[in-house]
Amino acid sequence: MKALAGVFYANIVGGKVSWIFTKKDMSEWNENDLLVIPIPDELVDKVEVGTEYRENSFIFNEDIFTQQDVVYGVLGIQNELLYVFTKEERESYGKDEKVVIIPENQRREVKLGDMYDGSTQSFMLDVEHVRGLYTEEANSKYNSIINVVMGEATPISEMISWETQEREAKAYLETKDPKQATSIALMANAQQRGLEQFANKILEKAQKYRIASSFLIGYRQKVIHDLESANDIASLYSARFNDAFALEQLQSMMSGYSNTQEPSSEQAEQNTAEKSQPKSSTNSKKPTSKKGE
Repeated sequence: MKALAGVFYANIVGGKVSWIFTKKDMSEWNENDLLVIPIPDELVDKVEVGTEYRENSFIFNEDIFTQQDVVYGVLGIQNELLYVFTKEERESYGKDEKVVIIPENQRREVKLGDMYDGSTQSFMLDVEHVRGLYTEEANSKYNSIINVVMGEATPISEMISWETQEREAKAYLETKDPKQATSIALMANAQQRGLEQFANKILEKAQKYRIASSFLIGYRQKVIHDLESANDIASLYSARFNDAFALEQLQSMMSGYSNTQEPSSEQAEQNTAEKSQPKSSTNSKKPTSKKGE
């Protein structure tokens, strides 16, 4: 490798700078024998013999190494947030930089330009920005839980057929006339299921969805109202959509609904069949024989 004029080079041995030279000192070297790194112009005055070199960077004593799972923020002159970074983006930063750790409970809420309060070691968050985030979060969690209730992320094309499915299921169970349930008959046939069983399943699913959606609509509306009424960050945080609470309430409702339901048509048929079975011979009277016969 040949040296270039006007460039300072560092010979690295054991992870540290062992010698600094220019073309005048050594014009050429074998890359297989020496690890030589050109020193950037802005670091010429800082790199010296003994300076560490690690992961393609010169490491200075005043550098602070970043940590995993920590989000850092760089502040401007007025303590405004200029940008954020993690260990994956920067291995270290200088002591002369205004760098702070962003609190875990503010990582999502903080935005560029928010002011840092050194006395509390936290950012002064923008109320309207956080209100918008939490409103979006409430809508997203509402939709996610509805999908959980339905068992899957149901396509729109299927959702618009629910009303028809429920109407046909009711008509068939009342009349037992397949002509009243042409759409769900095709669905049942495609799934290789009996029409009566399929109709009962549709009504059960519709009722569960109705219970769940009624509760979730009410809960979501309450959350949105509380978010709109909040005038500080603490109130906004308290008003957030709590998906764990919502799922717990739904589970309780569904359990109560299931326990109050009558047996399904299959179970009813099974119970009827069991009742119609002849009693065991051990419970019936044995015929007695006359003496002498």
